Formats: sequence, structure tokens, C-alpha cells
Amino acid sequence: AQLSLAYCLMPINFHEMPDVFLMAEDLGADVFVNVVNTPAHCSFLDTQPTDMVQAHDALRRTYDRIQSRLSPINQTRFLETLSMLLGMAHDVQEKARRHTAEIAPKAQSLLNAGSVLH
Repeated sequence: AQLSLAYCLMPINFHEMPDVFLMAEDLGADVFVNVVNTPAHCSFLDTQPTDMVQAHDALRRTYDRIQSRLSPINQTRFLETLSMLLGMAHDVQEKARRHTAEIAPKAQSLLNAGSVLH
């Protein structure tokens, strides 16, 4: 039987992820990383994109130090998690950009209507 570990990635515990991967190596296990979406205060989706990028950068620095101690599958899973964090940051930034682009004309219209009333 193959042992696997599941790790729930959150802003409050991302710094523990490398230790989970190292523990998995000691146990001969693979790691599956799940991203927590709810509750919101436990989700990276409720943080700023810069927080996701900072978490990515910190994890990347640690990965560079422990990479040689990880099996190929756990190296891949670690790197996939790093990519996912950057992707989430990009998605949140893009959503905010689209929202701003949608709201700007409405806000300008309201401002123009207000100036007509004065």
C-alpha cells in the first residue's frame, strides 16, 4: 500500500509546507496539496495578490534548499503548488482589473449626472 499525505494550504500555515514535504520523504509518502477556499479567512483567495506572491517567494527559496531531499513526484507537486499560487495571484489581479474597468464608466456617468444637476 502507498502512503500519501494531504496538506491544506492556507495563508496561516504555508510556512509549514516544506516540513510536511520533508516528513513525507521520511515516511516514503507522496504529498497532495489542497488549497483551502472556505472559510474565507483561511483562504489565499481572501488575501492580496502580493501576499500570494510573498508566500510563493518564501516557499521557492525553501524549495531551492530542500529540492535534493525530495522525490521526483514531491518535487513536481511542490513546484505545482508554487505555480498555483502565482496563478491565483494573477487571477485575483485580473478580476480586480476587470471590475475596475466595468465600474469606471458607471462612476464617470454618475459624476457627469451629478455635475448636470448642480
